[in-house]
Amino acid sequence: MQSLNTLKYNVTVKPSRYAAYLIFSLYGIVLALLLWIFGVSWLTLPIFIILLMLASHGARKAYQQTYVLRLSDSGRIEVLIDGELVAGVIADTSFYNGYFISLKVVKENSELFIARERNNKPIVVYRDAVSDDQYRLLARVINLGR
Repeated sequence: MQSLNTLKYNVTVKPSRYAAYLIFSLYGIVLALLLWIFGVSWLTLPIFIILLMLASHGARKAYQQTYVLRLSDSGRIEVLIDGELVAGVIADTSFYNGYFISLKVVKENSELFIARERNNKPIVVYRDAVSDDQYRLLARVINLGR
């Protein structure tokens, strides 16, 4: 049982173009709706420019996000994101599809349902940010935890 809890897999998440496209397209949809509703005038033009700058900044920030996952066969995980260590167990509400994996990390020391909800840390891993073997490994760990 001890070998199941050892953190023996390292998954390095590299920059993802999927993340950048997703963020930019979400801002683009909001911008298009605002253009459709309000049109362009001297009053709305600065707002549209600010939204476009926010879209490009958000896409660049999402593209540059990198982190390292360390995980075990039993679902224990440690993630180092921006200098902050998040450790816990992969929740059974984690899911994956062909484009991304959504990992919900629950801290191990929280027992109550309400405390568990506050201690959840969602981590999104896009398909193009990891190799195919690492993507399958993450999907397998999610399936083993269910």
